[in-house]
Amino acid sequence: MSMTGINIIVLSVHYKYPDLLRDQWERIRVCVEAARESLNAGIRYHPIVHGGSTTEVIAAAHAVSEQAGLSSSCIHLRTTPESSASAHGDSLANALLELTRNGAVRDEDLIAVMDHDAHPVDAGLFAAVGKKLLGQGAPAGIGIPQWHRGHCYLHPSFLIAPAALIRQMGPDTAFRVRMPGNGVAFWDVCEGFTVWCEEHGRTILPLRVNATRFPWSRWDSDMVPGNGAELIGEHGERVQVGNLMHYGLGEGRSLVSHMWAAPLRDSSGVSRVKRWLSGNRPDPDYRLREVLSAYLAEPQAP
Repeated sequence: MSMTGINIIVLSVHYKYPDLLRDQWERIRVCVEAARESLNAGIRYHPIVHGGSTTEVIAAAHAVSEQAGLSSSCIHLRTTPESSASAHGDSLANALLELTRNGAVRDEDLIAVMDHDAHPVDAGLFAAVGKKLLGQGAPAGIGIPQWHRGHCYLHPSFLIAPAALIRQMGPDTAFRVRMPGNGVAFWDVCEGFTVWCEEHGRTILPLRVNATRFPWSRWDSDMVPGNGAELIGEHGERVQVGNLMHYGLGEGRSLVSHMWAAPLRDSSGVSRVKRWLSGNRPDPDYRLREVLSAYLAEPQAP
């Protein structure tokens, strides 16, 4: 595949926290030069909002689309998600379908999805992962690992893959959440991407976990018996699960950071984890403001 004239299309669903949207936009803007110099690639940023997004977030999404320095445009989905469980995946799939209908996506482009609470901590993020995806023996996708139910999946906190592959599997398979009738086990967003790749003999590359801030003392997960919060990562690294984690292609250079916000307490003081995963991620000892401040203050390497 040629390394010239492609676009890296970044899709990010936002529903709350306008500060996170502005932070993400500023940091992705810093990544433009490295992507252009290394890959002759442009970056197009599409913040996605929907009927469940706050008015402040919608305003912020439209505002960054009007600023110079990064090719960006807000995708405003007028529908209101039926449930919070499916809102993220449905929004990603619908936004990509809209861009495809408009002719804004070519097979040679790369599609990157990024959670609202993830951001580059290195200006070379898209250059580095793009080079890996466009080189010889490239994996089908690169992304942040998510471990559960005895398996490692690529998670939409950050996932990048060729647009041609997403078209082949379909955005529904890649992004939409599948909720079975019993309501106990469910597909998280982008698990379908990992499963499709495995079923079709395509390799994936989970990023390496390089650092953890605000570590959890326990994590009730099939991956970590005994209520611990440590496991061995996909590159043999020791992983301490926590609220704020850094990932990279190698040990010495972190490229992207993600804030696992689910266990944090909301404004009422009640742990949101109890509402989301039935207490499956305890230890909600860090206040949202503290973790948000640390996340927003993270330096970005040039």
